[in-house]
Amino acid sequence: MTQLEWVKDPLQLEVSPSSLILEWLTKPYMLSKALKRVCQSFSVQVLEQCFLPAFEDEIIALQIDSAHLPFVRQVFLQGDGVSLIQGRVVIPKITYQHYFKQFASLSDNPIGETMLYHNPDVSRDAFEYAHVRASHPFAHQTRNALLAQGNMTEDLWARRSIFWLKSYPLLVSEIFFPTLPPYCP
Repeated sequence: MTQLEWVKDPLQLEVSPSSLILEWLTKPYMLSKALKRVCQSFSVQVLEQCFLPAFEDEIIALQIDSAHLPFVRQVFLQGDGVSLIQGRVVIPKITYQHYFKQFASLSDNPIGETMLYHNPDVSRDAFEYAHVRASHPFAHQTRNALLAQGNMTEDLWARRSIFWLKSYPLLVSEIFFPTLPPYCP
C-alpha cells in the first residue's frame, strides 16, 4: 500500500484541490457546525467502531506500536441525507482505555462536538493535508459512497490533526467529497 504524503500547507499538494474543496480543507475548525450552516439537516452515519490495524502514516503520526491495534471509528458526516465527508478517528489503545466511557457513549454523535471542542483538557496540533487517490484503502468507503451517488473521481483531498486529551493522543482524519456545497463562514 502506498503511504499518503501529508503536508503542512495545502498549496504544496502534488495535485491542487478545487477552490471549493480548498475552502473546506482550511476554513472550518468544526466540520459538523459548518455542515449545519449549509445543510437543512445534519447526521452522522457510523460505518464501524472497532479495533483495526492503522495505516502506516497513522502509526508514524501517533508513534504507536503496530502490534497494538488501535480503536478506529469511521463515519460519514451527512448533510440533507447525503454523505459529504468521511471521518476516521484512530485512537491508540492507551487513549481508549483512559476515555472508554466517552468513546462507548458516542453513538451517532460527532466526536468534535461531544468530546473535543469546548473541553479545556483538549489541545490540537496543526492540520496536515493530503491528496488521496480514490484507490487508496483510506478512501475505500468514500469511493463506494460516491459511486452510489453517481459521482466518481480519482482525486480526493483530506486533512488530519492530532488531538490531545490531556496527554493521550487520537488522530482525526477527514476526506472531503467533491459534492460538498459551497462553504459558508
